[in-house]
Amino acid sequence: MTAILGIDAAWSETKPSGVALIRQRGEGDWAYIAAAPGCQSFIQLARGRDVNWSTSPVGGQIQPEELLAAIAHRWSDTEVTVIAVDMPVDNQPVFRRRSCDDAISGAFGAAWAGTDSPRVNLPGAVSDDLIGKLERLGYWLATCVPDQADYEVRDKATIEVYPHPAIVRLLNLKVRLEYKFGKSNRFWPGRSLAQRRERISANLRRLRTGLTTQISGIPEDCIPTDAFLQSGRALKRFEDTLDALVCAWVGACYLEGRAECYGDADAAIWVPE
Repeated sequence: MTAILGIDAAWSETKPSGVALIRQRGEGDWAYIAAAPGCQSFIQLARGRDVNWSTSPVGGQIQPEELLAAIAHRWSDTEVTVIAVDMPVDNQPVFRRRSCDDAISGAFGAAWAGTDSPRVNLPGAVSDDLIGKLERLGYWLATCVPDQADYEVRDKATIEVYPHPAIVRLLNLKVRLEYKFGKSNRFWPGRSLAQRRERISANLRRLRTGLTTQISGIPEDCIPTDAFLQSGRALKRFEDTLDALVCAWVGACYLEGRAECYGDADAAIWVPE
């Protein structure tokens, strides 16, 4: 079966990256296979161990060959066709703002869903390392073709995703969904810590519910229970996992010709129509 691998890539070698895998059962019919808040926890999940949401996932460089090997071992009937990454990936070194960043900010800035600006060291070598590994594995970066509205899907592709615009489209929002605990004080100034955590939890549930309209079988454990509301660090594990699922969904849209391209021939950010 055709599968999509979504990676919520950390811009640092020391932080964990969320990972999600979905597969196609029919045209427009996608099903959840697995998701985890870190690469190593995903690999352990592929080896038959449940995700321990109570512990912090291990960080480190993304090793796509290890992820693909784990998938092939556990789910041998799947073939990963698209790898969708939430991180600037480019045919050129990424060290400053790109045309795709400006295009997304122009289209979604009013919804507070513009992109952050890449810098020399963020993601820097982390991005270069990942795109090099993916190319060696045969996954070529899908970018915009000048003066061509439609695109031809490659047999194996890497696409860049930015979850905020995708979620705006998914949930039909006027402004981006406020589900990042690290920014909750800016979202709701003056609210107590407990109130902010409750609102973050509610929005994470809303995001999962929206994703279930596109991907069947997403389990309840992808959203935090009350036991996790006392820790912002714990909440981030669920944010990263859901972001990876958003990436996988955008990959499915790309594969089925239902995505829009923002950028140029060097770099592109893909958003569902």
